Order: sequence, then structure tokens, then C-alpha cells
Amino acid sequence: MKYSRSQLIFGAVSLAIFPASFVFVWFLIDNTRWCLSDMCVDWKMHNMGPTLKNSLIFFYAFLTATLSVSEASRRIPQLKRVLMQPISKASSVTVAEVVWFVLALVVAAGCAAMGFMLMWNNMLSKLKPGAKINYSFSTANYLFNASGDALAVLMGFVMIPVSKNSFLATFFNLPYTAMARVHIWIGRALWWLVVVHFVDGCMKYALNNQDVLNLIRVPVTAKWGGHDYAGPLGLTAAISLLIVTLTSLDFVRRKFFNVFYYTHFLVFVFVLFAYLHASNTIYYILPGLLMYTIDGFMRLHSRFSPRDKVSNVIFEECGYITLTFATKKAAATRPGQFMRVCFPEVSAYEFHPWSVVNASADSVTFLFATTSDNMKEWTWKLQALLTERVAAGTVGSLEVCLQGPFGSEIGFLSPVGEVGKKKPTCMFFMLAELEFLLQFKELRRFLPAKELG
Repeated sequence: MKYSRSQLIFGAVSLAIFPASFVFVWFLIDNTRWCLSDMCVDWKMHNMGPTLKNSLIFFYAFLTATLSVSEASRRIPQLKRVLMQPISKASSVTVAEVVWFVLALVVAAGCAAMGFMLMWNNMLSKLKPGAKINYSFSTANYLFNASGDALAVLMGFVMIPVSKNSFLATFFNLPYTAMARVHIWIGRALWWLVVVHFVDGCMKYALNNQDVLNLIRVPVTAKWGGHDYAGPLGLTAAISLLIVTLTSLDFVRRKFFNVFYYTHFLVFVFVLFAYLHASNTIYYILPGLLMYTIDGFMRLHSRFSPRDKVSNVIFEECGYITLTFATKKAAATRPGQFMRVCFPEVSAYEFHPWSVVNASADSVTFLFATTSDNMKEWTWKLQALLTERVAAGTVGSLEVCLQGPFGSEIGFLSPVGEVGKKKPTCMFFMLAELEFLLQFKELRRFLPAKELG
């Protein structure tokens, strides 16, 4: 596949982020004066320098192995078939996604185990002859720190798949849907580990016969850098993540997309307070954050770039609306990918992801329909605007901002279900749209009539 000059520059910069982040964090571990956190997790803390560096190597080695296997699967069809095999007939989740998720948890647990064993061995080395070990307290105490280490690693994993403009999709052909899915899984694992971290902290205080509320109190003689503010800072980070987690639940995301979208920015509040809580929370997240920053600037640039125009609107009998846009981005777009669409006359900053059903050399086509009974909702406003413009004959001057394309093109057609629930005219139209996809040689797989209900 040939890449444009801008794609090659984008790929080189994105790839360079990883070794640059590795070197920078290596430097942070050795230089305490660069730490701005209340709890500086570096070489001075329990002599953790070598252990932190080993966990860093472990993390980046896993990422390197991931890309190596991905690249190998592109060259070895048998490996690709195994990795892309669905875990069941009724699921689109692949073996590769599940294996990667499980191994990511193993890496996080491994990094945590390194820290736990270091602190446990340090305790044993300082133990006076004849002294007894309070196994319950010691275990809770060191698990508290170790679970924080695991959280830092998961924070690194959760950020990497979220960028829309990602070199992982462009150069390694990693499916956006798969990356989005593991992002959700890691995100939910991250939340439950936060719960474990908090509960373990409470147990640590209780087993040491201290007031559990001291976990989130600030002492009168508090001093920054002495771990005195770590509790409230961690609690603030946890509350931010709780809001993000609740608004990311499937039924909330589907019914209240804007609530999901805007509350997701609380992730940056979570990251900020997590870093102020303990410095190692940025050791693994830097590559993902920098990738997302590049992605954000690229999307912001496209928002204020010259806009595309609506070239055709068809109101289908079944209630769907076919929208075709004239755009230079069409040449690089394939059915099955998606683009983020904004109509400035409806909302200046509200983007919605739409799947591409057809793409020619100079235009892309989408299907959309109103999604709720709320007449003030974005899709209803858009439908009203299109109806007004079509009636006035000015639809061709309607401007639209397109970001993308993102994701992978369709490689196969799944059996079509629920057909009996659709009106005949609507089904006829939907099948007509599928004919666009069947124009591609690799998609010429006609479905048996029995699968159409």
C-alpha cells in the first residue's frame, strides 16, 4: 500500500512518541526534582528505581510484541485466521481481542507483583531477630501500593486505542472496532481496580487500628510531598473516573450520546489528580496521551478547514434519509469505515460518527434516521433543516464538516437479521444500499435466501 507524504510524517512522529516517552520516564525515575506529585514514586521510594525500570521495559516489550504479532499476521494467513476467529458464532469479538485483553491484565499484574515483592523483601531485610510479622496488615499495606502500580499500567493501556487518527490503524491495519472494544474492557477493569485499591486502603487502616477516614483526611501539619494529600487527591480522581464509567454504560451512551461524549473529558481530571496523587500514574500513559493530543489537533484542524457540501438528499419511504456529500476525502474512503459529521447550522461543535455505505471517487454516502421521540434532539433538527433546504432548493449550499475516514473497510457481510420487522420498502432500500458494497470483488459473497428470514 502506498502512503502519502503527510501519512508518513504522521506515522513517523507517532511511532517516535513511544521511545521518546520511554527515555523521558526513565529520566523521571532517576530525577526526583522533576516530580510534582505529593507521592513521588521513584528511585528514592523503597529503592524502587530498578524495579520501576524493569516494569517499564515489561510494558514496552508487550506493546512491541503486539505490533510484531500484528505485522506477522498480515504476512501469515494461517495466523491471521486464528487471531481473527470469532470466539463464538453469535459474537463479533475475536480471539485476538480476548487474548490481548487477558495478556494486558497479566502485564499489569506482573508489574504490580514486582513492586509487591520488592517491598516485602525490604521488610524482611529490616526485620529484627525474633520480631513477628503482622501478615494481615503487611499484605494489605503492600497490596495497596501494588494495586496502585497495576492501575498505572492499565491507564497506559486504556489510552492507546482511543485516538481516531491513529498510526496503528493506518500502518498496522488494527481494526478500530477491536481497539474500541478493548478500550472499553480495559476502562471497566481500571474502574474495578480503583474500587479494589480503595477498599484495600480502608482495610490497611483498619488492620493498623486507625480511623479509616484518615485515608482521605489531610493532617493539620500536612506538607506537600509527604503523602499527606494523597488520599483526597486519589478520591477526587476516583470520583471523576466513576462519573466517566457510569456515563459510558451502553444504555447511557446510546440514549444520551452527548452526556457520554462530554463527561468523557473528565478523564483528564482523573489523569491530573491521579498524577498529583502518585507520580507513577504517568509513567505508562504518556504515549497514549501524546497520540490523543496529535489526534485532537488533527481533528481541530479539520473542524476549521474548508467545508464540504451536501450534493444529494433522498427521503426514503421507510423513514431513512440518504445523504451524499461531495468531498475530496472520498478517494481514501471505503464502505464500512466511519466519519465524524458536523452540520454547523445544527450545532457548531457537535460531531456524530456515521458509517459509510458507499464511496465513489468524489463523494461519500450515509444513511441516517431520527433516533428518539425528542424533537429537540440533533437528528430531528438535522431532518428539519434538510426538509427546509430541499423545499427551498438550496440543499446544495448546505455545509458539513467531515473528519476521517476512521476504522477499517468491510471485509465480509454478516447474515442480515430482523428483516421481518422492517417495512418492505425500507428493506428494499437497505438491500439496494448493500449492492454498493457488493461492487467490490472481495465483498462478492451473496447471502442465502434462508438467512434473510
